[in-house]
Amino acid sequence: LKEAGQSFQKAIALNPNYLGSYLGMAYLLALENEKTSEAIGYVEKAIQKGMSFEQLEQDSDLGLLRASPDWNTLMKKYFPEKVKD
Repeated sequence: LKEAGQSFQKAIALNPNYLGSYLGMAYLLALENEKTSEAIGYVEKAIQKGMSFEQLEQDSDLGLLRASPDWNTLMKKYFPEKVKD
């Protein structure tokens, strides 16, 4: 996992617009307890780079993060018309 994280960080440095690197970091951090906020931060960066609500909702690897209250807050911030209370 450590090597994967380093690779994703390198990919972000080489191409800051590649969404997959941000999601990869989110996946890794979601697997680590107590790193949910940090993982959500990478999802937010992916959104800022153009990731759509539909892509996020269909990504099964983000399931752990979708269970977090931080996920709902983030979705409401960027996709208020698509999130129901």
